[in-house]
Amino acid sequence: MLTSSSGQRSSFYRDAIRYIEAMCKAAFDDVGSHGWEHVERVRALCKKIGEKEGADLLVLDLAALFHDVIRISEDHAMQSAEFARSVLSTMGFGAEICNAV
Repeated sequence: MLTSSSGQRSSFYRDAIRYIEAMCKAAFDDVGSHGWEHVERVRALCKKIGEKEGADLLVLDLAALFHDVIRISEDHAMQSAEFARSVLSTMGFGAEICNAV
């Protein structure tokens, strides 16, 4: 669990996002409509809408990164969410963020 100072949390989040970006990007082939470019579009839209709505931008960014990471079945949204929870929990994100993503 993250219990360090705000600056350390910020650094942790930045490093974690970079790691998660690389991991998720490797899961996509850039062929078709659901490649990495799709994820980048979703991230941009989440940020734009989240800023207007006052949402937690970290949670939105993480959710956008993971939203299609497991796209092997019709139930990929739930499988991607479960995968995201597992990865984030292992990395030290708290339950509130894991559940929100």
